[in-house]
Amino acid sequence: MEQLLKPEGDVVAEHRASLAWRIVSVVLFGIPAALWLVSAWSGPRENAAILSIPGAVLIALCALVIVQQGKVGVVLRTDGVERWGLRGALWTLRWEDATQLRYQPRASMPSASTCSCSSSCSPGSARASTSASST
Repeated sequence: MEQLLKPEGDVVAEHRASLAWRIVSVVLFGIPAALWLVSAWSGPRENAAILSIPGAVLIALCALVIVQQGKVGVVLRTDGVERWGLRGALWTLRWEDATQLRYQPRASMPSASTCSCSSSCSPGSARASTSASST
């Protein structure tokens, strides 16, 4: 098995993670942790240290999600794509190595005369539907 090469072409686009997952982490982890800590520390002080451990774990998990989502991204290059995460480059792919993802021009699409669908297919209907959907 040959070693795959990393894409080295010009950067076409960079896509970063949206703020949505950071907001979700605050809603799911941060707010319940804050409420848990407020209720733990507003009661008797002898149990507050033990009760604050789950709240601290939830806050640490929320911070981890926010940091991780800050580093996640995809870099689209002219000769491939790179996926970046918290630990750096997660994977890379060159277009030559992904034969099933290559662009197929419309000239290779079957024409209506070679269509193998039912007899209701009229000549030119396949081209008419593709040209109507592209506009």
